[in-house]
Amino acid sequence: MNASMLGDDRRNWALAILDWTVRRLRPALGWVTFLSALALLLLTVFAVREARWVNVARYGVSPEWMVLIGLPLAWFLVHRSQRRTGVAGRVVNALLFVLWLGIGGAVTSQVILGWMPSPVRLQRVAATADWPGLLNEILAQWTSWGWRLQQWWLGVQTGGALQDDIVFLTLAAATLWLISGLTAWLALRTRSGLLTALPALWTLSLVLYYGNGQRYILITALALAILLHLWLDQRNLEAEWQRRRIDFSTALIVDRAGVVVGITLLVLLVAWVIPSPRVEATMRWAYERLAPVYAPIEETGKRLFPDLERPLRGHLGSGIGDGLPNRFLLGAGPFLSQIPVMWVGTNRTFTSNLTDFYEEPSLRFYMRRATFADYDGAGWSNPTLLTRGSVPAQRNWTDAAWTERVLVRQWVRLADASTLLYATGEPVEVSINYQTTQRSPVDLVALWADGEPVNRYDVVSAAPSVNEEMLLAWPGFGADRPLPDDLAIHLALPDTITQRTRDLAAQLVTGQATPYAQARAIEQYLRGFTYDLEVSEPPADVDVADYFLFDLQR
Repeated sequence: MNASMLGDDRRNWALAILDWTVRRLRPALGWVTFLSALALLLLTVFAVREARWVNVARYGVSPEWMVLIGLPLAWFLVHRSQRRTGVAGRVVNALLFVLWLGIGGAVTSQVILGWMPSPVRLQRVAATADWPGLLNEILAQWTSWGWRLQQWWLGVQTGGALQDDIVFLTLAAATLWLISGLTAWLALRTRSGLLTALPALWTLSLVLYYGNGQRYILITALALAILLHLWLDQRNLEAEWQRRRIDFSTALIVDRAGVVVGITLLVLLVAWVIPSPRVEATMRWAYERLAPVYAPIEETGKRLFPDLERPLRGHLGSGIGDGLPNRFLLGAGPFLSQIPVMWVGTNRTFTSNLTDFYEEPSLRFYMRRATFADYDGAGWSNPTLLTRGSVPAQRNWTDAAWTERVLVRQWVRLADASTLLYATGEPVEVSINYQTTQRSPVDLVALWADGEPVNRYDVVSAAPSVNEEMLLAWPGFGADRPLPDDLAIHLALPDTITQRTRDLAAQLVTGQATPYAQARAIEQYLRGFTYDLEVSEPPADVDVADYFLFDLQR
């Protein structure tokens, strides 16, 4: 009996401590309002990750901390500022605002750079008394960060900014900090759920519109905003009723919430069941009407981050992607194959009486938009610092001589205008003024229209002009023919390549004497996989090549 009573007392003490903690730390307007606003902001962070403008995981950045720290701090400071009036109060509030911005800068630097040493690191430094070394390391991180920001800004001013993912992540983190503060200010000043949710919804809509996110994120955010508005509206009504001393039932919020949730579920169910018709003429009309609205925004984005991956506009994208299948293709069904995206004519014609004539290239040309060099286990990318150049119309972008190739002229017409120029083989010149993105003077990444997007252009490419016997006879690079230094990047492999992937590659090329024979053996093996668009994305913690070869196999 005594033990049972003692157990009950302990449980009561635990509940009492928990209750005291919740009440003591209770934010203004209550936990429901605060947690709802926090959830809306975290949905925005999730949408930024889903947009895949940059590979956030690659840089070890956690933008969630900008919200998890920014919102509580702003909530506390705004609540405190409401108690101050007069000139002195305004001065104090202005100082608190400057303090909040300063803390935001410190948090942003920590999220991006991770410069603050961990307790374990501090313990090691204390044991060796290497405080100057730690300070120099921190200063080096800050100096490098500042230099990147400076170089990016100079590029923006001169119209030739280079894509820098760290700069983009810095601006994204700062934006999250600012909308966290604005959300707290609107919540405590207006006590309106829709106005409180406005910064998160606006940012979320822009991210989803210009990114690759799923619609369910926006639907979830809208439902959460409606429930937040309902909750704050009920709180305002109860405060008014209490002021007027009108009797009311506290369970009224349950009835109102039930009605709102029921209507929301009904709308979602109807939206799920009713088919979504696709009318090409209507879509084009909508794009034309919206073009004056989003065109200036896109132009600003291109000026700030010229190589940032961007989503579709119509059927063609304007970014170079990550070398993996586009998400809009997976699970899209066969109707996409019926939608033309481009029309291409060439100066090559079929000659049926030619046999083993190596100067006649294959009639099947593959159009490319970009090349990649860095594989990190999650996708393909390019080095951060790429060389950009402007080339006049009908001029070669390089002086390199393409051997065993023939020139193929293509007349290209795109269904939707694009700044990214498609071509077969190795493009060498374009009929319009164009820009190049290069890893080296002989290693092209992509070609871009110099100016507005275009839907018609001519391009001359150097297409391979060899037969299979010539390819089999080519010995590859070696001591007698070393690989150029500019192309060595294409042979680098990350540590994420699994041992079974290496073993499979070694098994497939066993007995194959030349590079082409090895590539053909690998191709024949891969052609044994089933071609299927109904596949899900690979898990985030696996090497995509390993997942494709051994788990997915289709």
